Amino acid sequence: MLNIYTLKNVKKIYNERNVALDGVDLQIKKGEIVVVLGPSGSGKSTLLNVLSGLDYPTSGTVCYYQEELNNKSAETLAEYRYRDVGFIFQSYNLMPTLTAFENIELGKTHQNDCDIYEIMQKMDLSEQKDKYPYQLSGGQMQRVAIARSLVKNPEVIFCDEPTGALDEKIGKVVLEKLQEINRDQHTTIVIVTHNPSIAKIAHTVVKMNSGKIVEQYSNKKRVAAAELRWV
Repeated sequence: MLNIYTLKNVKKIYNERNVALDGVDLQIKKGEIVVVLGPSGSGKSTLLNVLSGLDYPTSGTVCYYQEELNNKSAETLAEYRYRDVGFIFQSYNLMPTLTAFENIELGKTHQNDCDIYEIMQKMDLSEQKDKYPYQLSGGQMQRVAIARSLVKNPEVIFCDEPTGALDEKIGKVVLEKLQEINRDQHTTIVIVTHNPSIAKIAHTVVKMNSGKIVEQYSNKKRVAAAELRWV
């Protein structure tokens, strides 16, 4: 299977006491769900940042397909994120003065992007089309955030603690939607989380501590999100 990302000896050093990434080697295959686990300060969010082009590594190489992101200008990385990357955050990051439909519309990048109404139907949001964020539940707001990232049909979606602000029931609904996206559209999905239960939905699990990958494995049998039990 084709690698969408290849990292070689990637380091991110802020100062001698803060080494966020310490020689990371990693390959992410196209079309996989990858779950990155680790405690606070383990480097998992920094890893997401260098993969998504939000930050530069101090040294090492970060390749998107065959293209080295670490050598690109800020403008080129912005274009890469605009064109190929979707983001889902724990805090939803919705515009409070826009409706659900209008928030999703913000994700469009070209006239030939996915149809917003189809995306809303897929996310079970059709009845929330004209509601504002304050009128939505946490799970609905997160599904709006997913729809916003989906509307441009990205190559990869980066999820930073996507269920962190949700209870178990609603969190599993959100994860079900991510599994559907991966299955139906073959979108590569990278999920950063501290919740080890979520690892069971992944094709590949990456465990981090102190800026290093301490374990990596593939799930021989993946679990549907509805069957998960929060730890």
